Amino acid sequence: MDKVKIAILVLLSTLLVGCQSTGSEAAKQKAIKNDIESFVSYNFKQAQKLIPSKIGTVIRDGDEVIIVFNGDKSFDGNSAYIRSDSHDALEKLSSLLADSPKSKVFIAGHTDSVGSKVYNKDLSAKRAKSVLKFFVLRGVDPDRIETQGFGEISPIASNKLASGRKQNRRIDVRITPWVEKFE
Repeated sequence: MDKVKIAILVLLSTLLVGCQSTGSEAAKQKAIKNDIESFVSYNFKQAQKLIPSKIGTVIRDGDEVIIVFNGDKSFDGNSAYIRSDSHDALEKLSSLLADSPKSKVFIAGHTDSVGSKVYNKDLSAKRAKSVLKFFVLRGVDPDRIETQGFGEISPIASNKLASGRKQNRRIDVRITPWVEKFE
């Protein structure tokens, strides 16, 4: 009879420990989710303070903060050199990124439609890499950053007008939480 009681106690103990660990796992996941929400909210609010509207737009899309730098302030036509108009905002954004090691950064380069598709894709990749270098020189870990050149495939304005082409010569910087760093 004692063996039956011991077996029942062991079984109940196992069930209770299992239930307890499931509860603490749920609590841990909720805490991580809250930490990520606070992190994204903080980065969104800071980016809004750092990026003046004449330089770019800051958007929040779920757990992603997106900064779209105005094309006419980012690059001249046929150039991968960052215009000085954007330097101050990029400096401040660099500081935010350097102080936020739990984030990943994606830099998307874009062009207008002047030139061949192959040339524009290459130019947009060079633009994204220019911003990557800018960030790295200011202390942002390059292992957290990815870049991609999209060429002319994602215009935000008409390429038929000079004003639209200026807008399309842009960089988008996307900041997302590095979820594994929160666990």
